[in-house]
Amino acid sequence: MNDFLQEHIKSVSGTVLELIQEGLFSNVTVVMNDHEFKSNSLLLASSSDYFRALFSFQQNSVEEPRLEIKCDYVSHVGLSHVMLFINSIGQVHDSIPTEDYQDVYIASSFLQVHCLRKMMSLRLEGTLCTDNVLSKSYYCFMLTLFKHFFKI
Repeated sequence: MNDFLQEHIKSVSGTVLELIQEGLFSNVTVVMNDHEFKSNSLLLASSSDYFRALFSFQQNSVEEPRLEIKCDYVSHVGLSHVMLFINSIGQVHDSIPTEDYQDVYIASSFLQVHCLRKMMSLRLEGTLCTDNVLSKSYYCFMLTLFKHFFKI
Protein backbone atom coordinates (compact mmCIF):
# COMPACT_ATOMS: atom_id res chain seq x y z
CA MET A 1 0.00 0.00 0.00
CA ASN A 2 1.44 3.36 -0.96
CA ASP A 3 1.99 6.28 1.42
CA PHE A 4 -0.98 8.26 0.08
CA LEU A 5 -3.41 5.43 0.81
CA GLN A 6 -1.97 4.89 4.27
CA GLU A 7 -2.28 8.60 5.02
CA HIS A 8 -5.87 8.60 3.76
CA ILE A 9 -6.80 5.62 5.93
CA LYS A 10 -5.21 7.25 8.99
CA SER A 11 -7.00 10.53 8.31
CA VAL A 12 -10.40 8.94 7.75
CA SER A 13 -10.13 6.66 10.77
CA GLY A 14 -9.10 9.59 12.97
CA THR A 15 -12.07 11.62 11.75
CA VAL A 16 -14.47 8.71 12.28
CA LEU A 17 -13.24 8.29 15.86
CA GLU A 18 -13.64 12.04 16.55
CA LEU A 19 -17.16 12.07 15.11
CA ILE A 20 -18.23 9.09 17.20
CA GLN A 21 -16.68 10.56 20.35
CA GLU A 22 -18.60 13.78 19.68
CA GLY A 23 -21.80 11.75 19.37
CA LEU A 24 -22.23 12.40 15.65
CA PHE A 25 -23.18 9.36 13.56
CA SER A 26 -23.16 7.15 16.64
CA ASN A 27 -26.44 5.30 16.40
CA VAL A 28 -25.65 2.51 18.87
CA THR A 29 -24.53 2.46 22.48
CA VAL A 30 -22.96 -0.79 23.64
CA VAL A 31 -23.57 -1.23 27.36
CA MET A 32 -21.78 -3.46 29.84
CA ASN A 33 -22.79 -3.03 33.47
CA ASP A 34 -22.50 0.73 34.08
CA HIS A 35 -20.13 1.37 31.16
CA GLU A 36 -21.39 2.77 27.86
CA PHE A 37 -19.55 2.84 24.55
CA LYS A 38 -20.93 4.82 21.62
CA SER A 39 -20.42 3.48 18.13
CA ASN A 40 -21.92 3.13 14.69
CA SER A 41 -23.77 -0.01 13.61
CA LEU A 42 -21.95 -0.07 10.26
CA LEU A 43 -18.55 0.02 11.99
CA LEU A 44 -19.61 -2.65 14.47
CA ALA A 45 -20.95 -4.98 11.77
CA SER A 46 -17.90 -4.42 9.57
CA SER A 47 -15.43 -5.18 12.37
CA SER A 48 -17.14 -7.90 14.37
CA ASP A 49 -18.77 -11.16 13.28
CA TYR A 50 -20.73 -11.05 16.55
CA PHE A 51 -22.37 -7.71 15.72
CA ARG A 52 -22.80 -8.62 12.05
CA ALA A 53 -24.74 -11.73 13.05
CA LEU A 54 -26.72 -9.81 15.66
CA PHE A 55 -27.74 -7.13 13.16
CA SER A 56 -28.44 -9.69 10.40
CA PHE A 57 -30.57 -12.08 12.40
CA GLN A 58 -32.26 -9.58 14.69
CA GLN A 59 -33.18 -6.69 12.42
CA ASN A 60 -34.66 -4.75 15.34
CA SER A 61 -31.15 -4.62 16.89
CA VAL A 62 -30.11 -2.19 14.17
CA GLU A 63 -32.77 0.24 15.34
CA GLU A 64 -32.08 -0.38 19.03
CA PRO A 65 -30.03 2.49 20.42
CA ARG A 66 -28.64 0.34 23.28
CA LEU A 67 -27.13 -3.12 23.03
CA GLU A 68 -26.27 -4.80 26.30
CA ILE A 69 -23.34 -7.21 26.49
CA LYS A 70 -23.79 -9.84 29.20
CA CYS A 71 -20.85 -12.16 29.60
CA ASP A 72 -19.10 -12.99 32.86
CA TYR A 73 -15.81 -13.53 31.06
CA VAL A 74 -15.63 -10.16 29.31
CA SER A 75 -14.43 -7.19 31.37
CA HIS A 76 -15.33 -3.57 30.71
CA VAL A 77 -11.59 -2.88 30.34
CA GLY A 78 -11.29 -5.40 27.52
CA LEU A 79 -14.50 -4.17 25.92
CA SER A 80 -13.35 -0.54 26.07
CA HIS A 81 -10.16 -1.39 24.14
CA VAL A 82 -12.13 -3.41 21.58
CA MET A 83 -14.61 -0.56 21.08
CA LEU A 84 -11.78 1.95 20.65
CA PHE A 85 -10.15 -0.39 18.12
CA ILE A 86 -13.43 -0.69 16.18
CA ASN A 87 -14.26 3.02 16.34
CA SER A 88 -10.77 3.97 15.12
CA ILE A 89 -10.95 1.44 12.28
CA GLY A 90 -8.04 -0.42 13.84
CA GLN A 91 -5.73 2.57 14.04
CA VAL A 92 -5.67 2.79 17.86
CA HIS A 93 -4.03 -0.32 19.27
CA ASP A 94 -0.58 0.75 20.41
CA SER A 95 -1.96 2.22 23.63
CA ILE A 96 -3.13 -1.12 25.05
CA PRO A 97 -1.13 -1.74 28.25
CA THR A 98 0.48 -5.15 28.71
CA GLU A 99 -1.64 -5.86 31.79
CA ASP A 100 -4.80 -5.55 29.65
CA TYR A 101 -3.74 -8.00 26.91
CA GLN A 102 -5.70 -10.93 28.39
CA ASP A 103 -8.86 -8.85 28.86
CA VAL A 104 -8.64 -7.54 25.30
CA TYR A 105 -7.97 -11.04 23.95
CA ILE A 106 -11.07 -12.40 25.71
CA ALA A 107 -13.29 -9.49 24.62
CA SER A 108 -12.07 -9.63 21.02
CA SER A 109 -12.60 -13.40 20.98
CA PHE A 110 -16.13 -13.08 22.35
CA LEU A 111 -17.05 -10.29 19.91
CA GLN A 112 -15.19 -12.05 17.09
CA VAL A 113 -12.95 -9.13 16.15
CA HIS A 114 -10.43 -11.47 14.53
CA CYS A 115 -7.70 -9.00 13.62
CA LEU A 116 -7.45 -7.69 17.18
CA ARG A 117 -7.64 -11.20 18.63
CA LYS A 118 -4.71 -12.31 16.48
CA MET A 119 -2.74 -9.21 17.45
CA MET A 120 -3.39 -9.84 21.16
CA SER A 121 -2.43 -13.49 20.75
CA LEU A 122 0.95 -12.46 19.37
CA ARG A 123 1.43 -9.86 22.09
CA LEU A 124 0.52 -12.37 24.81
CA GLU A 125 2.96 -14.84 23.30
CA GLY A 126 5.65 -12.17 23.56
CA THR A 127 5.01 -11.73 27.30
CA LEU A 128 5.62 -15.39 28.20
CA CYS A 129 8.50 -16.02 30.56
CA THR A 130 9.41 -18.53 33.27
CA ASP A 131 7.76 -16.36 35.94
CA ASN A 132 4.29 -16.40 34.38
CA VAL A 133 4.09 -19.54 32.27
CA LEU A 134 1.95 -21.46 34.81
CA SER A 135 -0.65 -18.71 35.13
CA LYS A 136 -0.72 -18.34 31.34
CA SER A 137 -1.19 -22.09 30.87
CA TYR A 138 -4.16 -21.97 33.28
CA TYR A 139 -5.49 -19.04 31.26
CA CYS A 140 -5.13 -21.09 28.04
CA PHE A 141 -6.94 -24.02 29.68
CA MET A 142 -9.82 -21.71 30.63
CA LEU A 143 -9.97 -20.33 27.07
CA THR A 144 -10.11 -23.87 25.70
CA LEU A 145 -13.10 -24.58 27.95
CA PHE A 146 -14.63 -21.26 26.89
CA LYS A 147 -14.16 -22.20 23.22
CA HIS A 148 -15.87 -25.57 23.72
CA PHE A 149 -18.72 -23.87 25.58
CA PHE A 150 -19.55 -21.83 22.47
CA LYS A 151 -19.67 -25.00 20.34
CA ILE A 152 -22.34 -26.55 22.56
